[in-house]
Amino acid sequence: CINDIGDEILPGSTNDYLAAVLHPGFLNSQTSRFTYERNKKSIFYIPFSEGTNYFQGCFIGGRSKEFMKMSEELDILIDVDLKNGIIPIWWDESALNWYYWKRNPLKIDPHYAFPENHDYEGTSQDKTIILNRDKTNFGGHDFLRKEN
Repeated sequence: CINDIGDEILPGSTNDYLAAVLHPGFLNSQTSRFTYERNKKSIFYIPFSEGTNYFQGCFIGGRSKEFMKMSEELDILIDVDLKNGIIPIWWDESALNWYYWKRNPLKIDPHYAFPENHDYEGTSQDKTIILNRDKTNFGGHDFLRKEN
């Protein structure tokens, strides 16, 4: 956290008491460019013609009752996909976007989870509130997942 966080990130009833950060890489993009799960065999499939937002999986939240309901439902559905040999393209982020697809979560500004060393059209790193550290500075994905 590099700047103050206020209650603007707290969802209310109009947001189904759920919230997530909009992905800066998909702001003002056509939905066909979103990296939703496109495998029709996956529970988390979203057609190219559908969807209005793409959320990051790194900063989500909500009121405990609604958040736990979402977590429990996604846990069950992820297991169904796994039993069918399917792992969605972006794992839990794909599941989250599917869950939010037909709901109205609070859309938190991308500056609440902004990737280090990235510039995206319509955003500015100087407005960053929470900075996501660049994994390549720490050995990369494989190293951090112990896949080497």
